[in-house]
Amino acid sequence: MRGSLGKTEPIRNVVALSVFHGRLWAGCYGEGLFFWDGSQWRRQPKCPRYITGLAADRERLWFCTWMEGEIGSVRQEGKPPVKIPLPRLVEPRYAYRCLHIAVAGRQVWVSTVLYLLRLDAGDKEIGPDWELLILHDGGIIVPSGVDAWVGSPNGLWQYKDNLYGFCFRPVRRDIEIASMTPEPSGKALWLGTLEGTVERYETESGWRRTVFSVPLPKKAWINALALWENRVYVAVGSPGFSASPSSSVKGGVGVYEATHQRWKWLEKVTIRDAKSLCIFDGRLWVGGVEGVQSVTL
Repeated sequence: MRGSLGKTEPIRNVVALSVFHGRLWAGCYGEGLFFWDGSQWRRQPKCPRYITGLAADRERLWFCTWMEGEIGSVRQEGKPPVKIPLPRLVEPRYAYRCLHIAVAGRQVWVSTVLYLLRLDAGDKEIGPDWELLILHDGGIIVPSGVDAWVGSPNGLWQYKDNLYGFCFRPVRRDIEIASMTPEPSGKALWLGTLEGTVERYETESGWRRTVFSVPLPKKAWINALALWENRVYVAVGSPGFSASPSSSVKGGVGVYEATHQRWKWLEKVTIRDAKSLCIFDGRLWVGGVEGVQSVTL
């Protein structure tokens, strides 16, 4: 039986966007989870309010939260989520405020303010099981098979399984990372730094180069990157999840065209405190404090 499509309403403070089962989904800090039905936004019922990240696999859309200290997933629109509490192994409780979530196969990676965790999502016979708990300042996770890259203002780190358990080591401590996304080939990571540069890091050779710089406004940083053909889209806004006063940040969305080696702001994007990006249905979708906007690629 199909669930209720939910209430139609405007959304704001969109910190995460993801595509799942042919629909666009939005995680709104302070307001919950929403999906786009093709003409309007609808609320997903009984979801936590303080969502900070979204990640989709073939069967589930995963989310992580800030205040609630849990992760969860939905399988279709209109159905309540399945929630999975984070393991209560340490104090204080704020250690489980989640910053980012990523998935690869059955592995669900969660970054909190103090820890990096990995969950085996399980199946019908075997329930979810937390596999590891590492003390680490939270960051952005890019899975690579059973391993993962983690980017944060403290640099670029790598987690790898080995015969003795695992190794978690700093790869580059000289990069203050604000955002990170993998290249479709899987051979490189694109990094947005606190200084406003966008870097390309080759994961096998370790070669890093600065591709271009973003003219960051005062009190803003690079919140998200999106790659499309020979272009790199950049979302600029206030750091963190909570909304800042609209007068305090004058960011937006820009694009770097590699063919012409040229940067420009997208004037059609009116969102000035941009938090998230997603490419869906031939359009670039921008989430921010003011809501969601899309423009043709």
